[in-house]
Amino acid sequence: MNIYDVKGGVVYEVDVMEGIVCSYGRNHAVDVIVKHPQADIVTLGWKIPLWEGVVAISKNAAEHLPEVRFIGWDVAIGKDRVQLIEGNHNPDYELLEFFGSGGYYEKIQRYS
Repeated sequence: MNIYDVKGGVVYEVDVMEGIVCSYGRNHAVDVIVKHPQADIVTLGWKIPLWEGVVAISKNAAEHLPEVRFIGWDVAIGKDRVQLIEGNHNPDYELLEFFGSGGYYEKIQRYS
């Protein structure tokens, strides 16, 4: 399988303060994804556009669902705006534990 045969999305570690991708991508079908499969760009070190808007819209949506303690948001980023696509109850959080800086189980537990 090559790196472009990615189905079901890609998970990246992101520096949440800066909005910079700080790991290669992972998914269930491919071990390491160097280039984003649709954008054909190397994502490590990439600054996510409109990051402040991504954080704001995600926080705002989460505040409207206080009974849901963990949500994986799918977000679309356009030229000048951010839109929420959907929230996922099972956003492949187990992948977070196996790449990047690790220790995500412990980080997530802070919110339980």
